[in-house]
Amino acid sequence: CWLRRHIQLKAGKRSENASCQIKLGRYTLDANHATLKDTQQGGEKMLTAREAKILELLAVNKNEGDIPP
Repeated sequence: CWLRRHIQLKAGKRSENASCQIKLGRYTLDANHATLKDTQQGGEKMLTAREAKILELLAVNKNEGDIPP
């Protein structure tokens, strides 16, 4: 699976704000606590550790241009 290989390749790269929250549009991801907060509606969703890690990797590596056609 392309996504699994990509995650393994990028797993070592972390943002400078590794302990901070990551803003994703109207949502805020707290990967350390595996929560996704809706800043407009005020809701909060608990994520699995795997879901949180995938979202974190996608956010940290956005605009990398490695997506195959």
